[in-house]
Amino acid sequence: MIFRYVIMVCMVALLGCSTRLPTFRYRLTVEIETPARLRTGSSVIEVRTVDRGRGFPGPEAGGIRHGVVGDAIYLKLPDGRYIFAILQDNGPNPTNFPSAAPFWAFDNQLPADRSNYHQVHRALTQAEGKAVLLPEHYPAFVMFENIMQPQTVQSVSPDNFKNELGVELRSVTVEITDDPVEDDIASILPWATPQKMKTMLDGSRIRNSSELANEISLRSFRLYDPEKL
Repeated sequence: MIFRYVIMVCMVALLGCSTRLPTFRYRLTVEIETPARLRTGSSVIEVRTVDRGRGFPGPEAGGIRHGVVGDAIYLKLPDGRYIFAILQDNGPNPTNFPSAAPFWAFDNQLPADRSNYHQVHRALTQAEGKAVLLPEHYPAFVMFENIMQPQTVQSVSPDNFKNELGVELRSVTVEITDDPVEDDIASILPWATPQKMKTMLDGSRIRNSSELANEISLRSFRLYDPEKL
């Protein structure tokens, strides 16, 4: 009985070490040059972060945990189709792009010592100006053969915008902001409902192929109602 009590006290003490870091919002903006004019799309993304300390039963159980709220960016092309900058980076697998992008963008305004998460996050909330994301940190871009059918999603390489879409990708920028988070992706993707969060875009509940529609879900387009931190 005493042993169980000691374990419970230790767990409470460790959990008590978890501290909330500053919540911040940033505006992610994509600019493309069309034959007629410059077109811009943006989205405000909120990042809520907790430092879980050393964790229990060991350090590997601790670390930083992020909760992210926000929508992917969409831009309408001259031919009426839409291109989306989704909430993952331009790689083969989903990553922590939504929470990492501002740290990449404002790298030169953050402390050289990154071991103190609280100082780093405070510095980020005070970052100034509009920072340009380097191509290696670009979000992934996708479009749909038929926007009403999520299984028709296809990847578009940032290097091939000119050849595939007839437009030029000008820039991807990040800016710290107090603007509210938008929630309008469903106006473009009518199938973007909470139920769709439970499956891949092809309707499967598990990954069983190398097709893009089986590798990503609605979470790449909308992040909301995150786990309570």
